[in-house]
Amino acid sequence: MTRWKRRGKMGNKATVWWRAVALGCGVAFLVGMRQTLQGLVEKLTEEKVDQNFLSERYVKCVYMRKTGDCTPWGPLRGRDRCNKKMSDVGRDQATFCECIGGWTTKHLFCGMKKPKLTCEEACANLFTHSHPGAPDVLRLHKKLNCSNHSLMKEYSKSKCNASLLDRSYVETDEDYRYPTMYDESARDIWSLISEAYRVTGDKENITAPMRRTKEEDFVREGVRMPPEDLAAARKQWMRFLGLAPSYREVSHHFSGTGIVMVAGGSGKYLLPAVVNVNFLRHIGCTLPIEIWIPFQDRSPCEVVDTFSSLDATVRILEELPFLPQQGFSLKAASIVLSRFQNILFLDSDSISVYDPEYLFQTDEFRDHGAVFWPDFWNTTIAPDLLEVLGLSWALVPAGSHESGQMMFDKARTWDGLLLALFMNLKHHLYFDLLTDYLGWGDKESFPFGQIVTGKSYHLISTPVRSAGIPAYNCTDPIQPRLCKMTKFYGNTMVQHDPHGRVLFMHVNMPPKFSLHIVDSFMQYIRRWQVIFPGNIRVQDALRWSGVDAERLIYDILVDVGCMPDSLAIFPEEPSVLETLKGDRLTVYGPHLSHGIDLSFLMSEEDQHLHRNISFEDGYVEGDFDSTFVHRFQY
Repeated sequence: MTRWKRRGKMGNKATVWWRAVALGCGVAFLVGMRQTLQGLVEKLTEEKVDQNFLSERYVKCVYMRKTGDCTPWGPLRGRDRCNKKMSDVGRDQATFCECIGGWTTKHLFCGMKKPKLTCEEACANLFTHSHPGAPDVLRLHKKLNCSNHSLMKEYSKSKCNASLLDRSYVETDEDYRYPTMYDESARDIWSLISEAYRVTGDKENITAPMRRTKEEDFVREGVRMPPEDLAAARKQWMRFLGLAPSYREVSHHFSGTGIVMVAGGSGKYLLPAVVNVNFLRHIGCTLPIEIWIPFQDRSPCEVVDTFSSLDATVRILEELPFLPQQGFSLKAASIVLSRFQNILFLDSDSISVYDPEYLFQTDEFRDHGAVFWPDFWNTTIAPDLLEVLGLSWALVPAGSHESGQMMFDKARTWDGLLLALFMNLKHHLYFDLLTDYLGWGDKESFPFGQIVTGKSYHLISTPVRSAGIPAYNCTDPIQPRLCKMTKFYGNTMVQHDPHGRVLFMHVNMPPKFSLHIVDSFMQYIRRWQVIFPGNIRVQDALRWSGVDAERLIYDILVDVGCMPDSLAIFPEEPSVLETLKGDRLTVYGPHLSHGIDLSFLMSEEDQHLHRNISFEDGYVEGDFDSTFVHRFQY
């Protein structure tokens, strides 16, 4: 009996113990479930907040950030309180406002007049008149970290300093070398041209009445050049063409078909050239390419090796007599001196989204030997130009031309090219006669050279358009978001092929390209979103090419920035190897702040269009459209 009682007591104890264990497990399970559900609720709430950009989460200020390098895109250099007025910050300091949620606004360069506004006020009104991804509302993102990327192309460290005895190179000093393969022919051609220029154009310094600006324009004010200057200027160019070498004299120097670019030694022109050549090779273009660099900007031998790896030849514009080592005349000189007979000239920032080799087989090029692309503006020539060149108004084109891409058959256009070169060497006279301040430069010298010498050319009939960023006024926090398009900021000229398809994207607003990029394309903000006139989505316009051009450019910039010789090639660039180490945060989207207001290209219907746009699917922020074929051909 005692034994059964003892067993009963032990059973009661075991029951109590198991009940305690079960109760503890139940409590732990409930606590765990509570934490899980709480985390899930927080995640869903966070996603809901992310989707609703008018939420209270995004109207609070974190800091006023100070940045270095005189730009809001520079490295972080400190912070200040949110209630401090921006006008109280020194003019030599660049700043931006950081708001909760990683959004930023009021990106101010040093030297700019800062508003009497606090970051607290700026963040409170962050999305009142804007939207995520707009030029004034950008995200903080991680900078590019090369260790996170596998490169499309393997680059080996240049052996420049170890091997300067290659016969195809000449060592100019300890760190520079350049190819000499075609320099002898270029010197022969230039010696003939410079002698003609010395006799006819070197001594008499005839100039236009004044530089044409927006405020002052001698054509608008009815000022004319003296008759004796007009007669002397006409005599100059006619005598120059009479003494300059004929095509027959120099034709043995030219053969084949190729692409010509000009790139300076600084990142301003060199980086776009490296990107452009990479792009051409990736889309399958096999045409030979020449990169012309001024002698004073001659680049380290790493540049030569980089272009050589892309099957492009670096040619140096030596200190040739009468050839300025800067400015527009370099473009005309590179075309004249190039070893190619048939040339597609490309500005280093004019991207061909499809292999352009087929252009040389078109009727437009075969029939005329010269092809030009249109500019936005009507002609604005000075009446004095007609007397200088001996033209009538009937021969003057109604519109203007763009020189970011041009095609020439030297055998049929040689005299016109020489006259264009002469006008560029005499730019202090001709540039102000050819156009007003809107198109001041070399661009009209090439078509007028053909007109004056009696040569024909074809002008692409499809008008130029502009690609850029639309600005919306989004005020409805409820899905779907109906946003009214209010502005359009253009940053790129859109040019077409003879069939009317988009072919060239000419980045005409700075910065052209930059190594200041984010670590993931999903954080990238496209600078090419919509095309006007027409309100066409850029990805739809480029679909025929089979390549997502902006995604490919991003990948190329990652490759270039992570090259072993990146610092040697781009010493003035904020190279990823020097300033983008680690996962530091940066404001990304500097290109968005450099568009020009081209809202006049929008029709009245566009301005009143309410568009249902999704900020998550990448229309505003970067995406990769799976329907595109991202072609990589090595």
